[in-house]
Amino acid sequence: MKNFLQKIINFRTVPEGLRNFEEYASQGKEAVGAPVLLSYKNYANIAQKEGYAVNPEAFRKYILSEFASGRNISIVWDDNFPDVDFSIIKGKLIELHVKSRADRSIALKSLRVRHVFTVQPRQNLILSDCFIGHLQVYEDAAAHLSITNCWFGTITLAKASIRHLEIERGGALSVVTPSADSPNPFTGPVVIRDMYLPREPSGAINPQRLRDIRAHLLKLNNILAAGIFHSAELAIDRTLDKWPNKFFSWLYEVMADYGNSASRPLISLVAITAIMTAICLISGNLQVADPKEAVGWKYELLGDAHYNKTLRALVYSISSILNPLGLLQTKPLLVTTSPFSTFTLAILGLLGTLSIGFLVIAIRRRFKLE
Repeated sequence: MKNFLQKIINFRTVPEGLRNFEEYASQGKEAVGAPVLLSYKNYANIAQKEGYAVNPEAFRKYILSEFASGRNISIVWDDNFPDVDFSIIKGKLIELHVKSRADRSIALKSLRVRHVFTVQPRQNLILSDCFIGHLQVYEDAAAHLSITNCWFGTITLAKASIRHLEIERGGALSVVTPSADSPNPFTGPVVIRDMYLPREPSGAINPQRLRDIRAHLLKLNNILAAGIFHSAELAIDRTLDKWPNKFFSWLYEVMADYGNSASRPLISLVAITAIMTAICLISGNLQVADPKEAVGWKYELLGDAHYNKTLRALVYSISSILNPLGLLQTKPLLVTTSPFSTFTLAILGLLGTLSIGFLVIAIRRRFKLE
């Protein structure tokens, strides 16, 4: 329930991760001179001239000393580049270019790259808790990316740049791919869970960019991943729409994430039922329409005990949702004596009915065969 409410709040507020990213990106934008280029090849040349040791451990210490100086750094991650704990780095990493051999799997945690992070062909990268200004994957790179709780200013994917992509949590201000009629940037599985995308138009993101990436994913019949971008696209389109379309779009987003979530309509249904039950109990004006017909289990609806009142409230709530406005039943089992309660419960009953419809749509979208 907490995560569900937080997602609703995030429709209108900036997520904490994105706020931290914007604060990070706004700091130290001015480069103090040209950045220091760090690569094992350059280090080896310098070390040989100066008579220093040439080995990965000595190079690692050299890297940390350069970062400790606070200068702007540009790194070329080649085959001999040692593993570095980026969480302890205090300097300004301007660029990172991964060029190591294809069979090497690189795991980077707490990485901070202010400008460009490029990925060369056939890389296996695991990124977690990172803030990256611009992630750029080259054409025909066929990279394998596993990304957890990372925030990006822009993600740029070229033709055939991704052979496997997993994203869990985090988000991006913009995702750029080739146009929908261009070659696909994806050649393999794409799994995206709980990724934030802006839901208001800006210079960084617009509906057409989202349509392009959605079209590429649909070419692979990846409906689930495409749905995430379709949701953001519809939310941005809503800002340009008029009432009542704007209201229904907002309602569909909050209650079902435009058909991409089965949990939201289910939680909405339970919450609406609980609210309706509480209203019936508090108002105390719910009664059996014809006590003479209260036979069998309906007999339990009679009486003034707490159990009888709760049962009446629950039965009325469920029947109002399954039978909105009493259209499917000529003679109601329970009635309210307050016009205000009747009107309020009728509106909530319609919302509960919508929740069931949204749930059916979400389940069908997830499991239907294209």
